[in-house]
Amino acid sequence: MHVYQPREDSFFMLEFLEKKLEKCEINTAIDVGSGSGILAEVLSSMTKHVVASDISRDAIRLLKEKRKKGSLPSNVSIVLGNFVDFIKEADIVVFNPPYLWRENGEKFDVTIHQNTPNGEDVLKKFAESLARLRRFCAAYLLISSYSVDEGLRATLNAHGMKWKLMERRRLFFEELKILEIKRDKNSESNKK
Repeated sequence: MHVYQPREDSFFMLEFLEKKLEKCEINTAIDVGSGSGILAEVLSSMTKHVVASDISRDAIRLLKEKRKKGSLPSNVSIVLGNFVDFIKEADIVVFNPPYLWRENGEKFDVTIHQNTPNGEDVLKKFAESLARLRRFCAAYLLISSYSVDEGLRATLNAHGMKWKLMERRRLFFEELKILEIKRDKNSESNKK
């Protein structure tokens, strides 16, 4: 099975969520691109309901196997789906996306590449899907110094959302950042 296994980025997001959400009352959380399910597992102890979604059939198979073995709690729903397009609202959305830019001719790997074979940018598509949610309190997105985030910023602004840097961690080969994304109450697009 080809599923992204937890690495430094996953553990950084995990530590952040444990600190940030420990005293929060959360009904629904969405773990976008759940992969191995490490974030969904931790979120399940902090929320009433978690949706673990992924576009990879291998990841979904792995999550279902974990459910059968009892390591994925029953309050976690498993969904084969893209971003948050299958749900209307959530309290928290988390996404540790693929963030390496695929070079011309390089074979596409859904677990690590930010840009798809048809030229779509995963971060921009994520921002567009957040804009379609009727309600969300906050989204937490991990990006890397390797991420290309111009499309993300422009898309968030266009849809009346803002982001702020919550935490950063320097590794010897990259810098990881966790952004908090919220709707901007002062944005013209949110006053309609």
